[in-house]
Amino acid sequence: MSFDADVLVVGAGPVGLISALTLAMNGVKVRIVEKLPALAVGQRGAGIMVRTMETYLMLGIADEIKAAGSVVVPVKQYDAEGKPFEEFNMMESLKKAPGLPETDPWIFGQDGVCKIVSRRLKERFDTNVEFGTELTNLEQDETGVTATVQVQGTTQTIRVKYVVGADGGKGATRRFTGAQLISQSDAEGRMLIGDLELTGFDTKHWHHFADGKGNILAVRPVPEEPKLFFIVAFGPDLDIARATTDIEHLLDWLHKLTKHTDIAINRVSTLADWRLNVRMCEKFQSGRIILAGDTAHLHSPTGGQGLTSGIMDARNLSWKVALACKGLASPKLLNSYSEERVPVISDMLKITTKLATATFKAKPDAEAFKRPTNLAQIGVHYRWSPIVYDGLRVGDAQFESTNLSPTSTYGSDEETRVQAGDRAPDAPGLVGSEGETTLFNLFNVGRHTVIVFDPSRTAAIRAVVEKYPKECNIDVVTVLPKGSEKQDGALVDSQGHAAHGYGVEAGVAVAVVRPDGVVGALLKAEDDADIYFSRVFSV
Repeated sequence: MSFDADVLVVGAGPVGLISALTLAMNGVKVRIVEKLPALAVGQRGAGIMVRTMETYLMLGIADEIKAAGSVVVPVKQYDAEGKPFEEFNMMESLKKAPGLPETDPWIFGQDGVCKIVSRRLKERFDTNVEFGTELTNLEQDETGVTATVQVQGTTQTIRVKYVVGADGGKGATRRFTGAQLISQSDAEGRMLIGDLELTGFDTKHWHHFADGKGNILAVRPVPEEPKLFFIVAFGPDLDIARATTDIEHLLDWLHKLTKHTDIAINRVSTLADWRLNVRMCEKFQSGRIILAGDTAHLHSPTGGQGLTSGIMDARNLSWKVALACKGLASPKLLNSYSEERVPVISDMLKITTKLATATFKAKPDAEAFKRPTNLAQIGVHYRWSPIVYDGLRVGDAQFESTNLSPTSTYGSDEETRVQAGDRAPDAPGLVGSEGETTLFNLFNVGRHTVIVFDPSRTAAIRAVVEKYPKECNIDVVTVLPKGSEKQDGALVDSQGHAAHGYGVEAGVAVAVVRPDGVVGALLKAEDDADIYFSRVFSV
């Protein structure tokens, strides 16, 4: 049976579009369907954590996003009389380090991200979002999936090898898999959110008001539209359902809470009644249908983890789906998507629910608006994954399933070395015949990168790699120690950052970095490189 595309992506939000772009960069033909007539408008999912910005770097869109967005502005907190009394950073920047080129949290609305990514898909891969196309059924068999869609009153079918469902918590994809969103918390919360053109607020701060009775307002400037502000509002004196349509009621509440009667609402872009919903699926895959983002897990926006979690879903699944589509890996490789991501999302729900509980109360806790730096997700890892290998885990179990997942998937400040399953660190100061570069410049969302620190192992590593078809896309890079003479086909670690970052002193001779920027393997000098690749490839 012929296929209309390799993968159908359902949903043109940021997770769906990032999935589509990453799949396309892996050489996969993609179709994207979206039931809305155009890209959704609104600032939801505006928090860009460091791990997300690194993904944007790899996708080649970081500069465009930075040009339109801004680093997170400081919070200005007001007392019950509307007078400012404190300024603080909601989340501090990370400490600068050679392995960490990005350190700041950023703000940029998800609608802006979607415009940039959809434009990149069109310009580079001639792939357009098919708007006004609603998914009405999915039927899968041993070789693929047949999707039924409605387009302007007509029924059409699309035959693909795999489906990525990124159509949100109320989307259709999950329903057709039979997967259930299971409640993870009985925490309650409700708030008014929206994008408004306002006067009466400066654009250099995130304004927070509270009256001690539970009425709370947060107003954040929107960097890409200087007159626009994103608001979060809740409390006993605000009728949230009424405020979505009655602007006078909302404005009266704003004046009473802030004590600033000069505030004016000049235009409403969006307003919505949001309710806390903490649920996730037990698995993020059903056969050839893979769920990502809000389709697989719903949570509080407190902590700004939604966009980053969804995009890490996309990066994790895309290279695996691409290999399966090309017949270079068994479909069983996709089992590792749930095995790796479910424990991380479970931890994320606990973290964001704790923040929500601290926030949705008459007198929010002190930590409610001061975020820990682990939310940057730099420490998020998959050390328990059945497809990673760490040759330095002397005496430790090589985890075979998520039954042995760690106490924290977000990492800790007590780590002594990078481990297989961790984020792969950058390393500047790599000098070769064509000048100086960094590891991040070498990494590619469509390729594995093998870093050989022991040059005597290069020939053996290349021999292993050459056993696999070129379509497996494995690059081998030899990195010579600091102080070495330049050699053709090798890079000199002129500042020693690569050796330090990957634990050469601890015994690492070879590191394998996956297309999603995760360390797939750390090998000692005597380890066979095939110990990792045999877990991934089936050719």
